[in-house]
Amino acid sequence: MPRRENPIDPDAGPVARFALGLRELREQAGHSYRDLAGIANYTHGVLAAAASGRKLPTWPVTRAFVLACAGDEEAWQRRWSAAKAEVDRAADLPPPVAEPPEEETDDPPEPSREVVGSVIDPRQVATPAEFMAALRELRVVTGNPSLRELSVRAGEAGHTLPVSTLHDVLKRDRLPNRDVVTAFVVACGVVEPKAWDAAWERLCDPVERDREEPYLTVLPGAGRWFLRPRLLRKLLPLSLMAVIGVVLLLVSATVVLPFSSVVSITGVVGGQLAALFDDDAVRTALMRHNLRVSVTVSDRPDTVANRDAADFVLVTGEAQANAISADRTAAGRYLYATQPLTTQLVLVAGRSYAVALADGTGERKVITRQRGNPYYDLDMANLLDLLDRAPTWADLGMADDRSPVVVSSPDACQSALGEAYLGLVAFVQAQFQPVADVRAADELASRMRPLVLSQGLQPVTTGAASASGRAPVSVLAENLFFAEQFQHRDDDLVLLYPRPAMPLPVSFLAQSPVGRQLGELVASEPAVRDRAVRLGYRVVSDPAAFTDAITRRGLSVPTLRAGISAVLPTLPNLDRLVTRVGDCG
Repeated sequence: MPRRENPIDPDAGPVARFALGLRELREQAGHSYRDLAGIANYTHGVLAAAASGRKLPTWPVTRAFVLACAGDEEAWQRRWSAAKAEVDRAADLPPPVAEPPEEETDDPPEPSREVVGSVIDPRQVATPAEFMAALRELRVVTGNPSLRELSVRAGEAGHTLPVSTLHDVLKRDRLPNRDVVTAFVVACGVVEPKAWDAAWERLCDPVERDREEPYLTVLPGAGRWFLRPRLLRKLLPLSLMAVIGVVLLLVSATVVLPFSSVVSITGVVGGQLAALFDDDAVRTALMRHNLRVSVTVSDRPDTVANRDAADFVLVTGEAQANAISADRTAAGRYLYATQPLTTQLVLVAGRSYAVALADGTGERKVITRQRGNPYYDLDMANLLDLLDRAPTWADLGMADDRSPVVVSSPDACQSALGEAYLGLVAFVQAQFQPVADVRAADELASRMRPLVLSQGLQPVTTGAASASGRAPVSVLAENLFFAEQFQHRDDDLVLLYPRPAMPLPVSFLAQSPVGRQLGELVASEPAVRDRAVRLGYRVVSDPAAFTDAITRRGLSVPTLRAGISAVLPTLPNLDRLVTRVGDCG
């Protein structure tokens, strides 16, 4: 649904007044947040959050926002510094220093975890149990990082803090050794841990303080009973079998838990993307990194009720990804976004119907055969003009088929693929321009609605596009076509590549640090990348993997011609189009 900016009370403080100024600047420039994102090199969610009034944006984000709106950089830097000074005075913090432009980044800024001294005063604790309670509270007030993240932070600071040690230490009330305490408080962001060290010194038992590790008591031997021949004959075969079994388990990575802690990661994924993790090789590879993944599957991950509780969201298409990113950024929640995979919208047709479209449409060619392969380039403008005339297949030379020429598409109200196709049609109908505003969206929806509804909105699979099926031409994602061809090759089906193109990037949205770890593995772990290619996806960091997979199976590689790509309307306008055209409830 269309999203409106929340009203801001100008009397609410310096952050609110600053955000109102940014909104006025954007309105004067006449840009949407999505327009700004294309100019400022920040996501539209980050830019929308800057003007939300919830917190003061960083100077790099402010500078990018101002320059994208053709504002006065020096004047706005003075305004930003003044607002920052007011915020810091209210929090009793040192005066602000403008952040240097060279620290700009496309990623949403992560909250600082640096704590000078500590937000918890260890001088007030009187017993070891209170000391341990203070450590646990320190973790909570500094953002409640996961055990794995604390271990990583400690390592970055030059300390050793295994996850298994953390797990044992935090669940008991007995003092750990000094090194563990120091590593823990540093990992929580305490820059000066002397107070914690002094508290440990005060509370620790003198004998325990003199030793950093428990004593190992060596008892006198009981003789060489283990060398008795009868016992050796019984134990050696059993021992050998046990050693072989452990080695096999370790090599196959099916036993990790006894040696290190396994982290369970939850995710919300769209449709076919669930198959990425439903693979033994992928599960084994992730277990080598001590990760276990469980997912909730939905065609519309942006509408899943418990989405915010997941460690990651994996979704195809920019509309849903941008909506989720904007929501989390505006709320100040953790977000790390990447696009490791991609596919694109295509049309799939029975070969005889493709020939009819190529040869039976006169001078205004709808499709043209690609040179050297069996695929076709599809002129979307000519296709929409043909569909508007409502011919039958017999009119195009197929005498035995008097059914109307239609393109079957998924329902845009239910499917991200249907939404993308509707956006492609809108882009072409608007003379290759994104829809400018809600009024234009309403006018375009009125023109598009009869044509789109006459084509039929329904779920589509590759099987629905067979030459003898009910829908000779259907909308599909390229990866679904090739995944099916890898399993069961069908030379009667051909792909039509629209011009303008409609890319469908796969966005991995990490909503926690451990989610980010998985996101990096999706792009770098060979087993995950191989699985993605077998599912028909193109790997952004390794384009050759896709073409190699196709040629190994004796299929032709499609030619992706240079040219313009369709631009979806801004999110409110796309919502408006989908609602008006598809009668979404």
